[in-house]
Amino acid sequence: MSVVRPSARARMRTAGAVIITVVLASLLAACVTPPAPEPTSAATPTPTPTPPANSLTALRITEITEQQCPATVTADVLSELPETAANAIDFLAGSAQCGLIGLVAQAPAHAPTFISPLQYTAPCTTAAMVTVWAHYDDDLIFGNPTIANAIAAGQCVRTLFITGSDAGMGAQYATNREAGIRAAYDVVRGTTGEWLDTTVTLRSGLTVTATAPVGDNRVVLLFVRLPDGGLDAGGFSATGHQALPQLVSGSVQSITTIDAGREVTLAALEGAIAEMVAAFAPQTVLAHMTSLSPLSEGDHPDHSATGTLVSNLVDQGLISSATVQYAVGYPSEWNAVNLGGTELQLKLDAFAAYAMHDSVLKCSTAQGCLGVRKFGAWLQRQYLVADAEIVRP
Repeated sequence: MSVVRPSARARMRTAGAVIITVVLASLLAACVTPPAPEPTSAATPTPTPTPPANSLTALRITEITEQQCPATVTADVLSELPETAANAIDFLAGSAQCGLIGLVAQAPAHAPTFISPLQYTAPCTTAAMVTVWAHYDDDLIFGNPTIANAIAAGQCVRTLFITGSDAGMGAQYATNREAGIRAAYDVVRGTTGEWLDTTVTLRSGLTVTATAPVGDNRVVLLFVRLPDGGLDAGGFSATGHQALPQLVSGSVQSITTIDAGREVTLAALEGAIAEMVAAFAPQTVLAHMTSLSPLSEGDHPDHSATGTLVSNLVDQGLISSATVQYAVGYPSEWNAVNLGGTELQLKLDAFAAYAMHDSVLKCSTAQGCLGVRKFGAWLQRQYLVADAEIVRP
């Protein structure tokens, strides 16, 4: 059988057609746009919940704003206050001190935590000194010029007076002496003006009267008003023979104030001093000479009992020993005169302003007070002893 072979020309035409087909297919493939990928939807982020401004519950806020202290702060304001302020208001409402809530709502705390209502009723934004005395003139006699120098330097001085300094002579005599101590601090401050009194119940449970000059936060005086114990530590018949040394020694469990008859325990008194120190973080704590020292012998029993309150708190670790100084009291008269010049003159002027309100002293000028037996000797001296120098048994 014979095979018919395509001619060369036909083979060339077929090959050309194949080549053209391949080229066209390639060109078409290059011109076709691949389909876009299917869009994916982005996940919606879950918002982080805003934490509450403070830990007060809705129920507690309702109790404060509608039951305990209505019209003092709104629920909206209370829910937005920082934790420190909210804790302060929580305490004030719970202790029936609604009148102080406005102070908290309007001003920030000067400490990261709520320690005491004194942070708001006696705020201090500078270096502080806490002083603790038995009677209304003890700071002027035994604590100066140290206190006056601190005030002149712009420090805050926060002073606690434990007794009402009544000397068994009644409430009016005590009130007069309080007026005298305000007048003395006006001299030290270099200006006179109105003083504002505020009743404050501390977290320790002690209720005190805080008095401060309007517009000058350098000075705040706190009055406890326990009975004056007298030179024999037996108290006076007018106040039931109650005395601070009896409380400190443990021979009585409580004594009552001469103004409102409030019962005060040793724990409440120690707690108040510790609370003051914690609230103000003072550079210096100044008090009477503790009974631990032989330098307290011959001093007023109220003085040494007051100093012992402070040294006990040092021993309990509630006050830093490095901050504490004790003032030598009555026995200082046997030491050499160590004050003079402008320091002594300011001390005398302040004491004379006080003495005008103290009917026992019978002096109203600096030179006149220098002539008063014993007082003239004490006023010309000041001797302080650091806690580190006190020998413990």
